[in-house]
Amino acid sequence: MQELEFLQQKVNSLLKRFTALQADNERMRKTIVQLEQRSTEQAAKILELEQELQLKSVINSASGLEGEEREKLKKHLDNVINEIEKNLGML
Repeated sequence: MQELEFLQQKVNSLLKRFTALQADNERMRKTIVQLEQRSTEQAAKILELEQELQLKSVINSASGLEGEEREKLKKHLDNVINEIEKNLGML
């Protein structure tokens, strides 16, 4: 009889572990979905910023800006580059 009680305790213990592992598995699946979504959003943002950078580079080289306007554009491009680097770092 003691053996049956021992086995019953073991089964109950395993069932509790199984239930806990199922909950962890579900939580991890949700986390994966969220991370995949974030990754997709960041990749889209990077593409957008790269396109903006390329366009501004073309504009800068074609327009021959001088003085203060050139510095403003340079600062803006630096900000865009920093944003791209930040997003790449998050990936």
